[in-house]
Amino acid sequence: MGREPRGELAFVVLTGAEAGSVSRYSHKVHDFFSDREQGRGEPTELVISDRAWGGLWAAVQTRLSDGSFGFRYPEKCPDGNAVAGCDDTAFFAALYGQVPDLGGSFGPGHAPATLAVLDALEFCHAAVAEPQQRDFHGYFKHHHLRFEQLPGQKAFRDEVNLVLARNGLMYKLRKDGRVVRLAPEPLGEALRSSRFNTGDDSLDDYLTAAVRKFLDPDPDVRIEALQELWDAWERLKSIEVPGNKLKSVTKGPFDNNYTVVVRCPGWMV
Repeated sequence: MGREPRGELAFVVLTGAEAGSVSRYSHKVHDFFSDREQGRGEPTELVISDRAWGGLWAAVQTRLSDGSFGFRYPEKCPDGNAVAGCDDTAFFAALYGQVPDLGGSFGPGHAPATLAVLDALEFCHAAVAEPQQRDFHGYFKHHHLRFEQLPGQKAFRDEVNLVLARNGLMYKLRKDGRVVRLAPEPLGEALRSSRFNTGDDSLDDYLTAAVRKFLDPDPDVRIEALQELWDAWERLKSIEVPGNKLKSVTKGPFDNNYTVVVRCPGWMV
């Protein structure tokens, strides 16, 4: 991706709660007519299309151009005390180093591998912040800015999640900066809010890991959820009569005298 012209805009990171801070821009998620009329369908897609990638790429590119990533990768102003935007070289060196599956290419057109895109979104969420205009530097004819990380991250999440949702993709960028895979509702909400309290810590850990891996975007990790469930089953068979699974199963959840119930909102195992 080539560098975008920056004109005479530069930035400085200021601290404190000075009066008169002005946010230079606001990324507001649009409430589309079709969504209001028909609602959004259930997400069903696991592969990021070229069209969806275009929207995600634009969300990153606009923030490269306006200096939002200068919060983490600052470019120095000639006076030595300010930040003149985002250091694109440092940004992309870090991005490609941490997400090598992008293949050293980050531009519109053909979408990279889905997992690489999702990794890149997490990378960008950690680096983005909202630049806010402060005083004007007359000699260089640019504004000094302060950076607000939380508003910048929220705006980025909102725009990313809008693209994902409107393209039917089963992913969401959460407030903690992690991308999660969405399960069909109402199962998805039940899984995300599940809390296991079986009375056995090991069984709780296996079940919790199974849910976490089932919701992971990586299909290889989702397969591992089956192993966690199998380990939970093996543990369940050992709880009632330690060291004798046959007697434990006989006395376990298969007769009328003993039942193990794992409760969470909306479902039980």
